[in-house]
Amino acid sequence: MTDDTIFYVGVPGPEDFRKDILESTKDVIHLLQEHEKLKRIRIDKVEESTKLRKIIKELILLNNKLKGQLPKTKLRNLPKMEISESRMEHPKREQRQNQTKQAQKSKDDLEKLEDELSFIEGKLKEIR
Repeated sequence: MTDDTIFYVGVPGPEDFRKDILESTKDVIHLLQEHEKLKRIRIDKVEESTKLRKIIKELILLNNKLKGQLPKTKLRNLPKMEISESRMEHPKREQRQNQTKQAQKSKDDLEKLEDELSFIEGKLKEIR
């Protein structure tokens, strides 16, 4: 290249132009910092989810061991409770109703257990 082909271009307001470049660089740096925070959060999330999976597997294993050690009974499985939309809307009222229902269910369960206990005691008396 010869010196004749070099061109200089004048930049109007070089201080403002430089200021704009520095501000955009500052914004980019803030975005990169936020991106790094997000990456750290994602890594932490993955680590915590793996810990949770390990804990859940351990709980399942312990639950299975416990089920294996408990005696077999003639009690049927209790029905699972369903969550309704009204429960989500009125939690206090539902909570009171659930407490009374649970008290009734516990009485029913207690009666079932007492019946089973009396049945087992009757069998024991027959054996003796």
